[in-house]
Amino acid sequence: MKKIAVTAAVALFFVAIATTASAQVTGVPTINSVYDQLRKQTAYAVEMRGNQVVLRDRDNGSEVVWLQQVSPQCVKVEGEVGNIHDAASATQTLARMSLLNFSSRVGTWSLDNGSGAITMSHNLNPRFLSVPAIANTALLCCDAVRRTRLL
Repeated sequence: MKKIAVTAAVALFFVAIATTASAQVTGVPTINSVYDQLRKQTAYAVEMRGNQVVLRDRDNGSEVVWLQQVSPQCVKVEGEVGNIHDAASATQTLARMSLLNFSSRVGTWSLDNGSGAITMSHNLNPRFLSVPAIANTALLCCDAVRRTRLL
């Protein structure tokens, strides 16, 4: 009797694993659900561009952040904060970036040494966060980018 129970438990375990794996492959991508959630808010204009969700400033139409699902475990939120145009402003800007990376609730600020572009990015794992939580974090990123734009 114990042998049958153990066999049934093992079979059930493998069925559960197979069902979970196929649901991740065939399910609706998280980015589509995040897009639907973001359309409910009114602070930013939202558009779907290919496999990216773009949030725009309603006042001037500029792109604030964009979201992309890079894998089943990662939705990336990115926004351009500004550019370093000369060496004189680089020291001050790098100090500001360091402070923001230490104190900001969302996002990691980085500098592309080749182009001088400064971006904020934040990675979210849909396995651990609900769609409303991902959308809310994207809005926090929008607010952070708008507040700290160096343009």
